[in-house]
Amino acid sequence: MAEYVDTVQATRRRRRPGPFARSEDRPLIARLDWVLLAAAGGLVAFGLWAISGITRHDVPGDPDYYVTRQLVFAVVGIVLMVGAIFVDPQWYRRWKPALYGVMIGSLFSGSFVVEVVTSWPGLGRLMYEALRARDLYLVAGCAASGAFFLAAGTWIADILLAIADPRVRTGEPS
Repeated sequence: MAEYVDTVQATRRRRRPGPFARSEDRPLIARLDWVLLAAAGGLVAFGLWAISGITRHDVPGDPDYYVTRQLVFAVVGIVLMVGAIFVDPQWYRRWKPALYGVMIGSLFSGSFVVEVVTSWPGLGRLMYEALRARDLYLVAGCAASGAFFLAAGTWIADILLAIADPRVRTGEPS
């Protein structure tokens, strides 16, 4: 019995790894999450369909005005997503806290484009109007508010990362 176990272990040690032993060695097309991409595509398609039905009569003479605009934003998002696919995943892992902080802060302070497109009042539009009126105190207040939101977002991301990953609390190397 001992000889059989030694033979099996020796065979296992000599076995070569398959053609794609690590996930990084697999082709890009095999590493994509197709279910997630299909779900995102379905949500975009459903959103465009809903927008086309809801806003068909909003702009006289151009019933597809809002659909075209949202389709342009969807294409820009797809281009950015394809660009993000080619970034090394280790870079994302190394800069995860900073990326989360910037994203959370951008949700609050970098909303000018959304505010202009949707005509919602907010911090971005307020700062733009203050710049046009040359109201320096209001511009400084908006910039300080934006900086506060960015810092708060980074701080919240750091706290959530410390809760989720105990290695951050202890300072152990990853």
